Amino acid sequence: RGMPPPMHPMGMPPRPMYTGMPMSPYGPAMGMMGPRPGAPMGFPGMPGMPGYAAPPPAPVMPTSQGKQMLGERLYPLVARADPQMAGKITGMLLEMDEAEIFRLLDSEPLLAHKIAEARAVLSRAQPSSV
Repeated sequence: RGMPPPMHPMGMPPRPMYTGMPMSPYGPAMGMMGPRPGAPMGFPGMPGMPGYAAPPPAPVMPTSQGKQMLGERLYPLVARADPQMAGKITGMLLEMDEAEIFRLLDSEPLLAHKIAEARAVLSRAQPSSV
């Protein structure tokens, strides 16, 4: 049985002290007191949990300013190989993934191969103008 709860001098039970922790009708706010005993840690799909698969990385979309800078670096290289079609070919190359464009800038043979591919596409699309 034990002792009855202490009473306030006015005959009322003492009010709980405000501790600064948000309360809900169900007790302290979630996370304030830790998990319930026996409750699983975390939520399904959280890192470190069985069955968790990290979401694929979001594609990095270069800004128009970044594309402009890459185009300015690519164009003179493309113009050496094909001065007449340099603008179109550079535009086609800029549709590629940014990492691939950097590889082209670092490798003349790879850039030459991509320029040849772009020429072939353009000649199939417009046989009379190329």
